[in-house]
Amino acid sequence: MANYLKYSDVPVFANFVNENTPPVTNLSAHIFAVTEASLNLDPILTANRFLGKSQIKNDFSTAGPLEAKFSMTFIPLIEKDTNILNIQKDNQLAFFNLTGNFLYGHQIQISNFILKKCYLQNYSLKLNAYQPVSITANFISYDVTGITNTQITAYGSVTPIAINTNTPYYESLHALTTNMIGDTTNLPQTKINIDINVDCNRTPIYVIGQQTPDTVVLNTVERTTNVQGENVGNVVDITGANPGSTAIYFLPLSKKGTTASFANNVLILDIDGRITSQQLSIGQNSMLNGKVVIKEIIL
Repeated sequence: MANYLKYSDVPVFANFVNENTPPVTNLSAHIFAVTEASLNLDPILTANRFLGKSQIKNDFSTAGPLEAKFSMTFIPLIEKDTNILNIQKDNQLAFFNLTGNFLYGHQIQISNFILKKCYLQNYSLKLNAYQPVSITANFISYDVTGITNTQITAYGSVTPIAINTNTPYYESLHALTTNMIGDTTNLPQTKINIDINVDCNRTPIYVIGQQTPDTVVLNTVERTTNVQGENVGNVVDITGANPGSTAIYFLPLSKKGTTASFANNVLILDIDGRITSQQLSIGQNSMLNGKVVIKEIIL
């Protein structure tokens, strides 16, 4: 009989504070509140065909490295002025620094599978009215030698996320406690939802005789912010427009009733790019919808 694993059997841990260091798994310090996850392992093979030789159906040669592609959707749990979670705050915040250049990469563990030399490829942050902040992140692992010829199994018990399991906690970043400030000349005055997409382009460098890359070079980092609202503000000219000093301040839901600001936040995203698109749409029996796209060249 097959032994099916439930979502509660497969926790996701990651150490984003220290490079090349396994995450803490016997506690919840390095756990992430993941709602969906996937792992793809695709060997790069090429068929061998030779003149005058009968074809063998399983004759393939290795033509590239085995790289694991890992994707997860999670809700950031970041405390402010409270101590009710077992989750390490610095590790949650360190995720947003993964767009940088790293020598060894980081380690992510899915149940008993440890992925090494992990680098962020891209992430998408979604901010919708009355909903918690959700992030979908895609990673690539250049060292999966530790899980070769093994099978994923259910992980043992982990300490709960909340220190007091009888008390509800509201430490997720949430739309109700998020504040976007800045010039609204070319932006909607009323923001309905915001999508932030960050893309990192990297090049692994393999040395002859090595199975894993010697180094991974960060080439470019770009961020695209999509703001939807009731309008688009003033129409831009042929050079686009600068959105001005625009920032998004985040607080956990437990701080509902207070305004996130420069002086009161757990996370700041400073948006300073170029408006490259304004879109207006309307349908029968509906309201006018505006969308503005801001692009930034981070690196």
